[in-house]
Amino acid sequence: MSFNLTVLGSGSALPLFNRFQSAQIIEKNDKLYLIDCGEGTQIQLINLKFSFYKLNDIFITHLHGDHFFGLMGLLSSMHLLKKQNTVNIYAHKDLLDIINLTLKPNETDLSFKINFIALSYNEVNLIFKDKYFEVYSIPLNHSLATCGFIFREKIPLLNVNKDFLLEHNPSYDQINGIKNGMDYKDGNGIVYPNASISHISKLPSSFAYISDTIYKPDIVDHLQNISLLYHEATFSNEFQQAAIDKLHSTSAEAALIAKNANVKKLMIGHFSSRFKDYSILLDEAKTIFKEVIAAVPLEKHVIDY
Repeated sequence: MSFNLTVLGSGSALPLFNRFQSAQIIEKNDKLYLIDCGEGTQIQLINLKFSFYKLNDIFITHLHGDHFFGLMGLLSSMHLLKKQNTVNIYAHKDLLDIINLTLKPNETDLSFKINFIALSYNEVNLIFKDKYFEVYSIPLNHSLATCGFIFREKIPLLNVNKDFLLEHNPSYDQINGIKNGMDYKDGNGIVYPNASISHISKLPSSFAYISDTIYKPDIVDHLQNISLLYHEATFSNEFQQAAIDKLHSTSAEAALIAKNANVKKLMIGHFSSRFKDYSILLDEAKTIFKEVIAAVPLEKHVIDY
């Protein structure tokens, strides 16, 4: 039941040969979830042997090219591979027009259906849920309508204590009820509170992807105790004015968000191409928040509570 995140790209608007542009993939058992799809995304997916057939949900933060220019190539490859499952795309409404306009000249009729979900950028919204996750969009402040995404694992079914099972031998239906939080009543009418006869095997983990945004302290309340926070860190402190002008964040500002939200670990990325070595960004972030890592393409991370 592992919850893994793999970085596909961590660069900003100008690509570097070893960095690629924004894209990350979440892996949960038999399912894949893609966040952003900059140029080179499908190449990275192929490098890591991720199956296109398992990827059915794509989340796009905003319509700057470094966050979605790889999407049409990915959809085209899925079509050539004769993918059948519906692909759900969560993005700004204008992206659907772009997709249709791109497909029109060559009269491509995709082998799969696209289910397009237009995002709202006014408040935090629950936009998706399945057996593993609930996914929320969170409005950010950038030069285009932009949002981040929060993935929260669903609370797993409870485990019934072994000693209770041996002593009381409950029926299948009773065990199912206990796993879903119900108390147990024995044949003598004695009630056993659920908390005394069950336990959680693993606390649910969470991941937040905060894309392009100026420093936005009001998101802190929505990020409390996140297991892993990815936050853009395009600039160092030296370029504070550039961050303000371009509506981006510095690594120190990303660290301040992480500290105030009491997250377990921070990952910074979306590095400006001027930083051939992003160690300065890591060092500045660590002066504020110690548990910081860089988004390095092709690295996999286990997200744990």
